[in-house]
Amino acid sequence: RGDYRVLVGGSSRDLPLSSEFFRDGVEPEIPEYQNGSWYADLAGRPGLEDLEAAAGRKYEPPVVKRGSFTMDNTAEEMRKHSLVMRLFAFFLREFVKRGVSRRERKDKSNPVIRMQTASCLDSPLRSMQITGGIRDGIMQGLLEMANGHPVRGIVRMIRGDTETKKRLRAAKRQNVVKTKDHE
Repeated sequence: RGDYRVLVGGSSRDLPLSSEFFRDGVEPEIPEYQNGSWYADLAGRPGLEDLEAAAGRKYEPPVVKRGSFTMDNTAEEMRKHSLVMRLFAFFLREFVKRGVSRRERKDKSNPVIRMQTASCLDSPLRSMQITGGIRDGIMQGLLEMANGHPVRGIVRMIRGDTETKKRLRAAKRQNVVKTKDHE
């Protein structure tokens, strides 16, 4: 419900056609628990209290500590608690810098490098594995080491690739068997 303006043109700088109109609508019924909250009138920005009211519970920030990391944690979160992740973060920064010229690398305030570095460090390990093509055994091994199990992590890195390859070969064999059954 409200006043609207529609602009039509070839680009954002060329808008020769425009029209304004009022659209009447149905006022939604506000649930009792939303009265007085941001969700009742959608004005301004919602606060923590508004989000808690919408969720129906108090917000509990996740506890990030060594021993409880998962593939959903970021290198930035784990870096504060793990030497392995501090080293991983260092190498990520260096890897990002390789994508720009030497002159640009020297500029510590370069927004491109800062944005790309932040994107890497703030991505969950799962995302890095998927988009970066890093094998499962490597990421699982890093995760084990970050959780305080260095030997288990190294073993996972070594065996992880072998286990992944075995699963892939087994899946291919099953697919071949299924294909032959259907012929």
